[in-house]
Amino acid sequence: MTAALSLSAAFAKAEESGEMVLTIGGEEQHFRLDPKQSDWGGGKGEGSGPDLMIPTIMGWAADEKTREHYGVFSLSFTMYDDDISSPELQLSRKVGDTWEQLFASDEKGGLTLEISEHQIDGFTATVSGTFTADMGVTPNYGRDVDLTNPLAVSGRFTAVLNSNKND
Repeated sequence: MTAALSLSAAFAKAEESGEMVLTIGGEEQHFRLDPKQSDWGGGKGEGSGPDLMIPTIMGWAADEKTREHYGVFSLSFTMYDDDISSPELQLSRKVGDTWEQLFASDEKGGLTLEISEHQIDGFTATVSGTFTADMGVTPNYGRDVDLTNPLAVSGRFTAVLNSNKND
């Protein structure tokens, strides 16, 4: 698989940017991309070979209204051409004076993810899509998830991500 993939050398990278919008309880919550915590790995397939994209999209509540109830949002998955696997969604939520972590995956909370656009250009990947899930409280980043009272979320995202940030 790695032999079929190549990373093309690019001297200029596109500026990272992105937005995630979650709908929770009928209200939209806005998050902005954190470029220092978001990236991707993989590469563009040679010729007609498959592309591999493994993005991590992380964002912070973008406005005061969202910050009152939510903190960090994270979405990650593996995409081999058009096949998506291992999607995970994380969200921090304020309950009273404390923060709790919520988690969903395809196996825990039924996370479904649809990609509407994906493109790899050198060290830059562009990806956008939609998702739905029932999120549960987790004390350990998704290993154990309590879905007794799930938080139903849906959303959309778009991100421009760079790899090899140390270059």
